Amino acid sequence: MDQLSRADQIQSILVELKQPKFRLQQILTAIYQDNILDYSQMFNLPLRLRNRLKKQLGEVLTLKVIKTSDGTMAKKIPLSVFLPSPAATWAASFVPLEPWA
Repeated sequence: MDQLSRADQIQSILVELKQPKFRLQQILTAIYQDNILDYSQMFNLPLRLRNRLKKQLGEVLTLKVIKTSDGTMAKKIPLSVFLPSPAATWAASFVPLEPWA
């Protein structure tokens, strides 16, 4: 049996709760652009949906922290959590962990 990607799991919940089609994009934007890693902090989503996502899926994902070649600390997001592909690997989301100097 194939394991569903996190995006597929989210989509199943959205369909079950009869949410509008744009909700998946809102969630992915919150994760990849806004760096929100807790469903309960996605305040653009209805409370019922946030609670359901948190209950069924737990945390959004676990990040690795890396130090880039220029010394910047960054978060690495595993794309395979959202993209079910053998080619999917870790991608750097360069979000500084400390303020820019």
